[in-house]
Amino acid sequence: APEGEASKGGPAPGRRNPREALVITAPVSQGVVNDRLNAIGNGRAAQYVTLTSLVSGQIIELPAASGDRVEAGTVIARLDAENETLALERAKLTAADLRTKAERARALFEKRSTTATAVETAEVDANAADLAVREAQLNLDRRTIRSPIEGLVGIVTANVGDFVTNQSPIVTIDDRSRIIIEFFVPERF
Repeated sequence: APEGEASKGGPAPGRRNPREALVITAPVSQGVVNDRLNAIGNGRAAQYVTLTSLVSGQIIELPAASGDRVEAGTVIARLDAENETLALERAKLTAADLRTKAERARALFEKRSTTATAVETAEVDANAADLAVREAQLNLDRRTIRSPIEGLVGIVTANVGDFVTNQSPIVTIDDRSRIIIEFFVPERF
């Protein structure tokens, strides 16, 4: 460059312009830039449940403890069931009595001593009593809270003597045979 340009702020002879990019070329190759990835994530059991009671009542037994391994169907808690036990016994007695009456009505009908309507009525009553027995058994069964899955018992949030409703959590059970892990990774990986 002429000397006049150097004095005007241009580059001196033998020096490059600082605004010019330096380019180095090389053949294309593969290599490891960063072979390690650190990520923080969350893990949770693939299947877990928070147990509540289907009915309200006072807990009289709580055999499950935190950390216990339970099978599906294991008793976790029992509620007071005296009224339901009495109702079941009463329903069984009534059903047995009405079944006997229906059999007598059939026997009398065969001897032409009663009407078909009387037999049908007795059989309907006996069937209704059988349904009452099933309903009483269901109400009694609902007083026992069982684990629906196999897993580990978490923190037991209820105690013997507590009154629970269908909104009261009693315990959580986690099936940790499979774990779901969620974590975020930068897109470049």
